[in-house]
Amino acid sequence: MQHNEDLDFLKGIGIVLVVLGHCFTTALETKYYSIRILKDFIYTFHMPLFFIVSGYLQGLRPYSINKLKNFSTHQIRKLFLPYIAWSIVLYIFYYFLNSINIITIQENIRLNPIYLIYDILAYNIRTGNVLWFVYILCIISIVSYIFHNLITKKGFNIAFLVAVLFLGVIANIYLRDELFVLKRFLVMWIYYEVGVYIGIFIKDINIKANTTVNIILMALYPFIFIFYLKSNSIFTYGLKVICALLAVFILYNLSKYNNCRTYRIFNYLGKRTSYIYYLHNPYIVLVTVTGLNQFTKLNIAAAIAIAFILGIIIPLIIGNLILSRIKMTKFILLGERYEKQY
Repeated sequence: MQHNEDLDFLKGIGIVLVVLGHCFTTALETKYYSIRILKDFIYTFHMPLFFIVSGYLQGLRPYSINKLKNFSTHQIRKLFLPYIAWSIVLYIFYYFLNSINIITIQENIRLNPIYLIYDILAYNIRTGNVLWFVYILCIISIVSYIFHNLITKKGFNIAFLVAVLFLGVIANIYLRDELFVLKRFLVMWIYYEVGVYIGIFIKDINIKANTTVNIILMALYPFIFIFYLKSNSIFTYGLKVICALLAVFILYNLSKYNNCRTYRIFNYLGKRTSYIYYLHNPYIVLVTVTGLNQFTKLNIAAAIAIAFILGIIIPLIIGNLILSRIKMTKFILLGERYEKQY
């Protein structure tokens, strides 16, 4: 399968928005209305983007029930193993901050193996809230693989998409808490399945919309986004899905400008999303924003800018120089097989 550089560009935009979104802490969005709106805007599509890309790449590959075991093993190694490893690191990190009274954590953080294992598997707020994506993606990808071994015809796939969307609507309305991982699984599943459908039945996504269509879509997006913010009904989830799909399509169309420096920067970041995802928060971004906001007179825009830049650069340095070059860290913390670099 030929590598699609435009998808790396798209992932690069996504991971930049992830870091920026995490710079907008709860305290800041409570204090500043503009930050809350910007965060709501980013959160409508930045994680759906990754599910769509992951689903698309899987949809390009042939499905076989005989390969289910190998596929599941690969996903567990690639996604669940790093989730466990980074959850342990994160748990210890929060315990340390809590013990020296830098931050106060209401949840029960104790270095007890039983509590630790439970919190990792049960999607505890202090582990799952940061690392939820890889955990949920691992589950969704395996469940989806099982279903698509049974569903082969295009009509059945469309019906399956509608069913998954319906489950997301029900979960969004009636599930008031995470219920282990059930709610997050159901509300994010549709994005992965949209990607799978495109991968199976459309395949070639190199055709970009012309400038006029893109302008129309960009003009349309704010109206749908406002309807989503104002909505408090069964249509809320559907409006968010539409926002996400529109935004991802618009951003992907920007990849037509692939000769500019901006494209190359996002493409570079897109190839290294795992470094940034695992390392940027809370170790760098949360600590930097909170520290600068509480202990300096720096204005909030400067604090966010510093945290954002550090949240990109430091993970890239650590990832390129350490995590990817040591066999154990590459396997356990990144879920990748080690290949000696010359």
